[in-house]
Amino acid sequence: MSRPPALPELTDKAAAQIQRLLGDWLLWFSAAYGEQIRRCNEPWTAPPREPPPSHRIDDPF
Repeated sequence: MSRPPALPELTDKAAAQIQRLLGDWLLWFSAAYGEQIRRCNEPWTAPPREPPPSHRIDDPF
């Protein structure tokens, strides 16, 4: 397994600016694609694969 490349040295200001840029991009991405992301992450909203039984199933115990 190869090692990832070493991280570059950044000034404090550069690190803060990059973090702000990534945060802004994440907010934009979430606003633009949030509905699709929620649909993908909420499988309980998908329709059932089989229809529920039409009669009540009694408890066997």
